Amino acid sequence: MFKKLSNVRTFLIGFLLFSIFSFPVYAQELTTSSGNLYVAQENYTLSNEVSGDAIIAGGDISVNVNVENNLIVAGGNVVVNGDIGGDVLIAAGGLILNGNIRGDVRIIAGMVFINSENIGGDLVALSGNASVSSETEINGETMVRAGSYMSNAINNPTTIDELRNMTGVYYGLRSENLRDVFELGAALSVISLILTILYFFGGYLAQLFVLKVFPVISFSSMEVMRRNWLKSFLVGLLVLLASPFIALILLISGIGGPLLVLLLALFLVVWFFAMAYPSFLLGNYLLKLANRSESAIWIKLAIGYILLYLIFVIVGAIPIVGFGISRLLSLVITSWSIGGMLLNKWNKMQVRVEELGSGGNRKRK
Repeated sequence: MFKKLSNVRTFLIGFLLFSIFSFPVYAQELTTSSGNLYVAQENYTLSNEVSGDAIIAGGDISVNVNVENNLIVAGGNVVVNGDIGGDVLIAAGGLILNGNIRGDVRIIAGMVFINSENIGGDLVALSGNASVSSETEINGETMVRAGSYMSNAINNPTTIDELRNMTGVYYGLRSENLRDVFELGAALSVISLILTILYFFGGYLAQLFVLKVFPVISFSSMEVMRRNWLKSFLVGLLVLLASPFIALILLISGIGGPLLVLLLALFLVVWFFAMAYPSFLLGNYLLKLANRSESAIWIKLAIGYILLYLIFVIVGAIPIVGFGISRLLSLVITSWSIGGMLLNKWNKMQVRVEELGSGGNRKRK
């Protein structure tokens, strides 16, 4: 979440600067003491390496050198040949990405051609036509929304002349067009931030709903998770690993289709319940350490929920391995919760069977 907030802040700063620069006095270039570069020109070629962030607006834009931190560009035809040490955020008519990117790549463009050897983070693109070279290695998630998308292209254009020939348009810098680009980018950034906030608070309210509406099954399951944490984890892991095979068998069999749908619905309900338990147990444990064990349920849940959320955000931000570690952590937590619920149900069934058995014995006597 903090990373997204940082991106929004940087983008809005660029938007304000380019709102000033985008009037008919096109040639504007500023380098700050911290090494950040701000440029607004009709056509611009970056030929000197940048030690900070580079924020550029123009018509035809070529980035031929390395940028140590983030690169933000709004232009007509854009070619990035240098390596970028941070994130990339580009709004353009046409884009060629040749350099390697250490962080995330976010693109809004009419045409996108990606020839990079490596993208260290996520690739998110909204485009009319998008093409990614088969040689490109993307270490994070890939989300491309395009009218036409090719993930194995090897003959993408590599120069700005080739790009202009494909787009058929020479893009000059005009204030009204530039404002439209930044208004779209700023709007998408704000929407992303709002959705993140809704997801955060919605997740908390859903977990609180589980604990308040189903307290008996919730607290008895959490007690099993607390007392038999290893057994709960192993049982849950076994169930999660076996589920795909069971689903495949049901899908292949002629009568398994309806049962598979029912089991999937049941699994979603169990998963929905299971997400609330680790948050509450973590918050409850920390408050006990602070001699605040009598705190309300919503406070215990809130503390655990926020800490787990921050843990996932921090771990997920680790380059290259962060995504895998966060998925492994999610598997451990989910297995622990589901196993605890299943063991709790099993224990109650055993007690019920024993009660029925003792009742039958008394009747025979």
